[in-house]
Amino acid sequence: MKILIPFVLALFVLGCDKGNQSASPESKSGSTESTSGSTESTSGSTESTSALPENQLIGYWTVDEEKSLKALESLPESSDSREEQQFKERISQAAKGMFLNFSKSGKVVGYFFDNPSEDLTYTIVSEDEEALSVKVEQIGNFLMKGDTLQMIPPKGEPESMKCILWSRIDAEEAQRYIEEAQSTKSIHRAAEQGDLESLKKHIAAGGDINAQGGRDGETPLHRAITRGQTEAAKLLIDSGCDLNIGRKKDGETPLDMAEGRGRTEIAALLREKGAKKSAKEAPSADNDEGRGVPDIGEGNQPAISIHRAAEQGDLESLKKHIAAGADINAQDGRDGETPLHRAITRGQTEAAKLLIESGCDLNIGRTKDGDTPLDMAEGRGRTEIAALLREKGAKKSSGLPAIK
Repeated sequence: MKILIPFVLALFVLGCDKGNQSASPESKSGSTESTSGSTESTSGSTESTSALPENQLIGYWTVDEEKSLKALESLPESSDSREEQQFKERISQAAKGMFLNFSKSGKVVGYFFDNPSEDLTYTIVSEDEEALSVKVEQIGNFLMKGDTLQMIPPKGEPESMKCILWSRIDAEEAQRYIEEAQSTKSIHRAAEQGDLESLKKHIAAGGDINAQGGRDGETPLHRAITRGQTEAAKLLIDSGCDLNIGRKKDGETPLDMAEGRGRTEIAALLREKGAKKSAKEAPSADNDEGRGVPDIGEGNQPAISIHRAAEQGDLESLKKHIAAGADINAQDGRDGETPLHRAITRGQTEAAKLLIESGCDLNIGRTKDGDTPLDMAEGRGRTEIAALLREKGAKKSSGLPAIK
């Protein structure tokens, strides 16, 4: 799945400084009022159906821009108007094409614009006649009151995550969301998916092929290189895109990225067209791109960490890490995942095979929930990886001895 939680969290990590402040009692009450108001508006239908909250959850829910912005207004003023505007734009973007479909079977399908996700699961944490607490796998916790779902911030996350409020939509409206998202696929999304037809339409319509989007300020060419979409990169290059724009995040040019991620064919074409590398310093230990990168000599050092290489399917960087004796079982990030976990999450089959054949530990559980690689492969439908893991003797967490 194109995991949803990084985008949800990005609404606030990249949002306004309000996200770094705890809401005051008054601001919390403001957010609660917006929720309770919507509860009152549906009270009649609740009484008529006598439905418990769990049954009311079933159906489609999408980010409600109006409610979310109203809740945002109740928080203390931000000193950075630009960041606040970014926050609002992201809420607006999410409201136009991000929704969840809960079913009676305990399954939920998340839709992120034009990308339906894999099936996830949800569990009811607590329930009474007025409210329902529900946990959605890999997305987070929600509190439902009436016709409103409210995000519950994880421990250590900004209280302002409470400003993400969702409302119910019907199946017909949900279908319109999908159709609209598919017809308006962004040029960045088309590039990273290798969708040549959509890319050609953008180019023919005069779309900005040098637009810098997202958290890292990447152009469509950056996106195509990141995902290894060679034909999309060629199309953008042949269409005259700027070959030397640096990402806003770190100044990396397309040639930096192509060489660093082992995209040899794209890198050769870029050099042929006169593309340049940036004059940046080597990654520092504080930079995510440089974390876990071993010192293996000039010209051989991978540009990204072993975890990032695994999740991107960057086999050349992975091979360099392995050759340098990097810890292929290192657990990283909030969830304590190994490189193999990351490869499975993103469906990078060849990267997973390389790690398995290189002798990584097949039974390490994530620190978040204890899921082993086999748990994750089976749970996410990675059938080829799951079969290889079983062949190699991998276990599910339920089959491992308890830790005393």
